[in-house]
Amino acid sequence: MGKGPRVVYPGAYLHVMNHSTQSLPLFKTKREYLIFLDLLERKTNTYSIDLFAYCLMGNHYHLFFHTPTGEVSLFIGSLQSAFSQKINRIRGKAGPLFQKGFTSIIVDKNSYLLELTRYIHLNPVRAGLSKNPEEYPWSSIHAYINPSKYKWINVETVLDYFDGSVKSYLEFLHEPLEVEEKIKPLGFNGAKFYGNKSFARRAFGKYERRKTTQEERKYQKIIRGNIPYSKVIDTVLSEFDKKELSQINSRSFESTLIKKLLAYFLFNYTLLTTKEIADLLGYRFKTGVSMAVKRVDTELKNAGEIAQFVNKIKRKLKSEL
Repeated sequence: MGKGPRVVYPGAYLHVMNHSTQSLPLFKTKREYLIFLDLLERKTNTYSIDLFAYCLMGNHYHLFFHTPTGEVSLFIGSLQSAFSQKINRIRGKAGPLFQKGFTSIIVDKNSYLLELTRYIHLNPVRAGLSKNPEEYPWSSIHAYINPSKYKWINVETVLDYFDGSVKSYLEFLHEPLEVEEKIKPLGFNGAKFYGNKSFARRAFGKYERRKTTQEERKYQKIIRGNIPYSKVIDTVLSEFDKKELSQINSRSFESTLIKKLLAYFLFNYTLLTTKEIADLLGYRFKTGVSMAVKRVDTELKNAGEIAQFVNKIKRKLKSEL
């Protein structure tokens, strides 16, 4: 039986976890733990992730976060890919470190925010790796104890429930309770949720509406796909008196602008995949294309200077249909 849908949408709260392949160690040394945390900090910033809790275990990890954009697969994929490359280089090996795909559970923040952070911080205790969560070095509990050292982790949202008192939160962690029972996920339409059926129904509805929007965009691309991608490239380049892609290899402001516009129009007006666009424009990863398109969309919403270029190019391309 296939896996259920990966339910995600802008504004969702998620518990994400993944294991290593064949349950082999993900982290063998202190350096490898630190590499993962460094990448986690950078990727949460890149993808605007609001992280509440994490725990790195020997062969798997847990993350609890809020995504304002819904780009969870890009975030996790980028994080795992970057970590795998670095670790394989250190170990002199090749191949995937993580299992294909990852587990994600939509969270009802109002009911499960506190319980889920406690569950994640108590993982090492349940596994017999430490007597209490504060002794385990590889979880976000240390961000709660010393927030000034971990400004990239959102501890305020949780601590607000305790009037900002770290002591009260630690007491909450140590309260005796059946944690496993309190965070048992609910299955709904093939997906998993921390919440009741009413919450699951509302969350799934948001996912369905987003999926419909994405399908409409795909259909629009089929219509627009009548324009050859070479024509799209020529049209964008001509706005800047350029004739070849090789002329935009520099890191000047103009070249960066042209590259963003090319990514935007190739993504929206052709049937090229993000991987094909990345290869064509020299992006190292396909996520670079997605981020460029997102930046242009954001600037258009804010009526930025890029709008004049976008509108002129759109008019020229429209005349080609």
